[in-house]
Amino acid sequence: MENAVKALLIAGGVFLSLIIISAGVILYTNLDKNTEYYSKEPEIVNLNTINARFEKYRGRTDLTSQDIITIYSFIEEFNKKNTKPISIYVKNRNITRNAKHRKLKN
Repeated sequence: MENAVKALLIAGGVFLSLIIISAGVILYTNLDKNTEYYSKEPEIVNLNTINARFEKYRGRTDLTSQDIITIYSFIEEFNKKNTKPISIYVKNRNITRNAKHRKLKN
């Protein structure tokens, strides 16, 4: 009888250890996913901030030359600070590629 009680205690201890280890693995996996999500969140917020500056011009056909100069100035400023440059496309033509050599005329 004593051996049966000891065997049950050992089995219970092993079972409890497995539950604790499994819970640890599950917690680690969930925390790792949350960390990955929250590390990407600032990039998303920054991207939304950048896009907000351009959304007011999207689809408009009544842009003035001042609007285009404003957009171009923002892109130049952005490209100086960031490693991933952005470009302006008008009718599927990149107008910022060689823009350093051109001067905008009013």
